[in-house]
Amino acid sequence: MNGDIDEYDLGTQELISYIRMTEDQRVLVVINLTGKEQTQEIAADPNYGEFTQSVYQSATDETSSFDGQTLTLAPYSMMILK
Repeated sequence: MNGDIDEYDLGTQELISYIRMTEDQRVLVVINLTGKEQTQEIAADPNYGEFTQSVYQSATDETSSFDGQTLTLAPYSMMILK
């Protein structure tokens, strides 16, 4: 399980999301494919647990944020959560 990828379905076509994992770490990658701000609840995954903090975002902006439950992404941006 070194660098594996697994699906993480957010139930929307506006956002692409997947889990990237190694033996000792896992992150959730979420990408906004639209020209509009997107807001999404991030629920605990039965296999991978909770994602509670942002560790990277593709752009420094006023829009993108993550409060531990609700993710807001600026247009055409990405955030990585752990």
